[in-house]
Amino acid sequence: MSQSLSLVEYQADEDGNLYEDDCHVIESAFITPEVINSIEEQRLLEDKPLLEEVGATASSVMKCLENSSLDKVLSILEIEFIKFLTAEPANNVKSLVIRDEISALINDFRTITNLYHVIKLKKEKFENYPNVVLKLG
Repeated sequence: MSQSLSLVEYQADEDGNLYEDDCHVIESAFITPEVINSIEEQRLLEDKPLLEEVGATASSVMKCLENSSLDKVLSILEIEFIKFLTAEPANNVKSLVIRDEISALINDFRTITNLYHVIKLKKEKFENYPNVVLKLG
């Protein structure tokens, strides 16, 4: 099952409670199981409760990247990117004549760079916004 990492802005109250009925997805990117496993192994995810309405108890819990882990996750992606660039199929790209193989390489490249972009966006533009989270789902 494919998953994504989404940069989502939630409505929040003065206590920092996030409300699920009023949210806006800013950006989203596919995340591979390998990257999810690396993030989970390093314990870089946190549970954040979502409320349906003011005064309600948590109606659901979402997995989010901790703000303090953004640099670590970017490093994980940089390592994955280097692995991609140095892998045999990427090194042999000049000899590839089968369009499907080239297409697969382009898609793999795009997966890593899209994910990197979403995390970089959080770090550079929304790091100080506690109601904007990187939600795994």
